[in-house]
Amino acid sequence: MGKAKVTVWGAEADIPSGTTLWSLSDTSDFGAPKRGYVLRASSNTADDDPARSPALFFVDEGTEYFDHGTALSRGVPNRPTRIRTTTVDGRQVSEVSFGGRIPRQIAADNNGGLVLVFPAGNGQPSSIERIDGRSGDITWEYVASSGFLSDVAIHPDGTVYATEDHITGHALLVAIDRLGSAQTRSLPHGFYTQIDYGECAWYAGGDTPGYATGPMIREDGTVVLVTVTRNSWRTVTTYVDSSQPLGCREYTGPQDYTFTDTAHLVELASRDGVLIKHDLSDPSRLMPVRFTEESYYLLPDGHGGLLMATRRSPGLTRIDSEYHLSGQVTVADLMPNDTTVKYETEYVLGEDGVYALVNSRGTVQIFPQYKYQFISSVVRIDPETLSPTGTPTRLGEPTLEPAHLRLRFALAGGGVYANGPVSAYGVNMTSSTDFAAGGNATHVASGLWVGWSEAPSAVTGGEPAVAQTRWAYAGGLESANAPSPRLLTTTRLRELAAERGIGVGMTGIRLNQQIGLSFQGTAIWSLYQREDSNSFFLESPARRDFTAGAVNNVVPDFLGNYVRGTRPGSLIFPNSVLSEVKAVAGMISLSYSRHQIRGLIDAANLSPLG
Repeated sequence: MGKAKVTVWGAEADIPSGTTLWSLSDTSDFGAPKRGYVLRASSNTADDDPARSPALFFVDEGTEYFDHGTALSRGVPNRPTRIRTTTVDGRQVSEVSFGGRIPRQIAADNNGGLVLVFPAGNGQPSSIERIDGRSGDITWEYVASSGFLSDVAIHPDGTVYATEDHITGHALLVAIDRLGSAQTRSLPHGFYTQIDYGECAWYAGGDTPGYATGPMIREDGTVVLVTVTRNSWRTVTTYVDSSQPLGCREYTGPQDYTFTDTAHLVELASRDGVLIKHDLSDPSRLMPVRFTEESYYLLPDGHGGLLMATRRSPGLTRIDSEYHLSGQVTVADLMPNDTTVKYETEYVLGEDGVYALVNSRGTVQIFPQYKYQFISSVVRIDPETLSPTGTPTRLGEPTLEPAHLRLRFALAGGGVYANGPVSAYGVNMTSSTDFAAGGNATHVASGLWVGWSEAPSAVTGGEPAVAQTRWAYAGGLESANAPSPRLLTTTRLRELAAERGIGVGMTGIRLNQQIGLSFQGTAIWSLYQREDSNSFFLESPARRDFTAGAVNNVVPDFLGNYVRGTRPGSLIFPNSVLSEVKAVAGMISLSYSRHQIRGLIDAANLSPLG
């Protein structure tokens, strides 16, 4: 029989940092992953059974970089990709495990599930699959028709976007709704024309597909991507020649082929909208004329423009807000005299520049056998000028095996945070690093970290101050290729109120009250509840006892019915859903506001639902 160790603290006690709140059992015998991360589940709809509502996805990629190469492979011995879904309190909801093809991307959608992108390979086409977090079942699949799918960008409305590149025909922008229904739009394309000045009339012509990056979601919800198209012309002169298989001989030379390449920024304002194409000015010919769907990341530059970032070695190309290609920086500029092989680069937009974490491999011996060392470095770049800031910062000493370090997020005041299976680093940080942790730890809430200590677990820890930029996360927590959330400070609330005409003509306390009520209403509305405030007083013996009789009730901002199951036959529990909106810095204790939180919990326990 197994044993559990339980530690109990008093109601007002602070739980020590590093305390394991819960952990799952390791039933695979594979141990902690070298490449793993935790995704925070998201859903725009209420769950009928909150006890089974997905909260966290523990993603064990099942992959490694080995010293003989710089391409991801299955971990030894044939480690599978394994995804375990849990509630916030550590109850496992589902588990998915598979070998074979390695997903290029795994992202949380906005409906309590996961979206996986598989590249084409081993005779299988490129595809996108959606896995339901509650059941672990595949609920829909999109398979490219002789095409190549990019990474997805997940819109706040739940739509999954990707580009589908083709060798012939047109490249496509694919939009997949919650039910898996796909809508495609043709992206800008080129045209090929052949003119015959001879006798055989070998004329030809047709559309040629453009090259397209994967999509990105801007802060206003607009979908954007970059394409390059080519219009080309070829002249030939043909003569009748019965000795040739087709009965004609063709004469042409390099001078007979001409072409024009054009780069475009493509925007889609809404799922039901139309594509808008902006031709990009590129007098210095900075835009590459050919690339694949996985060659670049897109991220904002923080000044209204976009950055095209290379995936393997570090490099950026900037498109400014006026649709000009205004600059470019390559690995030779960022890491001069560095001869290592760069095989993985990740980016974030920090408050003091764009940061890139570069994983590379150097050769230290050739004879009698090759030996390598692995190095992780961080470079910082000005997002407007694309000038390197300082020199690359090396993370730790070179290792004989890859350290599998990943860039996690940018920090307030400047700097970034990176970690891996055994180590963690802060670079150019001005805030505290007390929260730093290995185990592929991911920060998910105030003072709460999740990751692996052999098995998936949740641990208390320090609170990082994440940068307030539009792309503070490299991946993991936030929606794929969509803006990072920014903290809602009182300053930001006033800015939002002014933008929306809230409290016009008001000052002082009246203005603050109006802004507070608007914030409260929006928060309640986002939970699909009524915006008008509740006026019912609910009795709370616990609050009465803790306030020595001074306050004996609570008034939640929203009070509603809880419905279990679907009609007909659903069970209704009246006045059993209580919502309270608070804007505070840090954590709310049970004693907050004369034990209001304790009173709300007490009132909920006394409701018909219990």
